[in-house]
Amino acid sequence: MRRSALAALAALATLSACSETAPDEPPPLDRFYFPAGLALAPRTAGGPALLVASANFDLRYGPKLGGSLLSVDPEASLGAADGALTLLGTSLIGSYAGQLTVADAASCPGLAAPVALVPSRYTRELYQIPLGADGELGPCGAGGCARALDPVVSDPYGMALACKADGSRQTAVVSYLTAPVVGSLPAGSAWLTEVDLAHPEYPLRTVALGSGPINDMAYDASADRLWAVGRFAGFTAPLFAVGLDVSCATLQDCPSHAFVTIDLDQISPGADLQGIALSNPVAGAPRRAYVSARLYDPDLARALGGRPSFDIGAVLLVLELSEAVSGQPRVRLVHAVDVEPGPGQVRVLPPRAGLRDVVVVSSAATGTITVYDDEVGTKQVITLDQATGAPAAGRQPFALAVRDAGTTAEVYVAAFDQFTVSVVDVPLAAPSGAALRRAAGTPLRMGKERQ
Repeated sequence: MRRSALAALAALATLSACSETAPDEPPPLDRFYFPAGLALAPRTAGGPALLVASANFDLRYGPKLGGSLLSVDPEASLGAADGALTLLGTSLIGSYAGQLTVADAASCPGLAAPVALVPSRYTRELYQIPLGADGELGPCGAGGCARALDPVVSDPYGMALACKADGSRQTAVVSYLTAPVVGSLPAGSAWLTEVDLAHPEYPLRTVALGSGPINDMAYDASADRLWAVGRFAGFTAPLFAVGLDVSCATLQDCPSHAFVTIDLDQISPGADLQGIALSNPVAGAPRRAYVSARLYDPDLARALGGRPSFDIGAVLLVLELSEAVSGQPRVRLVHAVDVEPGPGQVRVLPPRAGLRDVVVVSSAATGTITVYDDEVGTKQVITLDQATGAPAAGRQPFALAVRDAGTTAEVYVAAFDQFTVSVVDVPLAAPSGAALRRAAGTPLRMGKERQ
């Protein structure tokens, strides 16, 4: 019987790394194996490279280097016979890969050279793998590409960039899913580690926020503020607003960040927060945050003294962000949009002149993708393939990446339990026409499918 990959995605449960039962065998570098992270990297010619981090979730391959990061040409790989990939670069990483991001001159102004960033939950390391101009990976320096993270907290998973627009700070932030009791802080607290990308010789800086291990983060460059969503933490749904705008020479010299915890359980009872994305900036208009959440029965939870093992629904919370006279961040619920069970990542599509955002949410539990138009409040759900009855976007779609293709947005979707990546084309002027890319009625995929 297969291990429950769905449980890991839907609940982001702690994955134990206490024993190594798999042989020290490297994974194949010509296929995806439980793809857990996606990102796009620009190339000098043609479209972007697609980076895919594989988790080696069942530890079939050597745990310490059983994961992989593959750079592929998505156009050449989509729909190729036998799932053959057109590879641009490959690299081994630790198992249980977390989120994947690319830091380059566009996403992190002032950065000298682009790099792919992905943590390993198994080895508790952050992989910083150099990126070439045409999507190639590596080589690493003499010390390798892996950097040890904080030894106290476990399961480094979330990744975000917090780079200032003027180039005065190039920082990556890693969050963790597991934390023990540390001093006066209880087990299950929210921890972040900051990495100075411009100065790799500087030590890491790890800070604690409050209750609720962080699932996902999003950075608001205009306010120099990091927003983070925490997991269920004793009948609260913590949304952290972390102020980063402090004057200091290095991360180690910085004073403690000022942060505010906003309990979204007060506006959406029973919310267990999963993903977050920020709206495209619009001059003169408040920023919005889009937060996906699983919903449990709060009355049953209090009767049981803990979170029930099952959900009663799922929601996309549309929040308006503002600041009080005191300068403290505050939120207002604008909409609560029902989405499919087991929601995961959230992505905002490229901006549309004069219109609000189009937002995409993956739902692993149902194998669906929801496309929400915040301008008119409507949604389109990509569900089952009519020909086969199977999920059109693959089994357990989770990780997402978005490409601006002009009038259309291309949404890359990694199917965690099918070992493939598909593409959803979303017409920005008419998001209700979103559809999975097909050929002769058959969904096109990248990678060899799991049987």
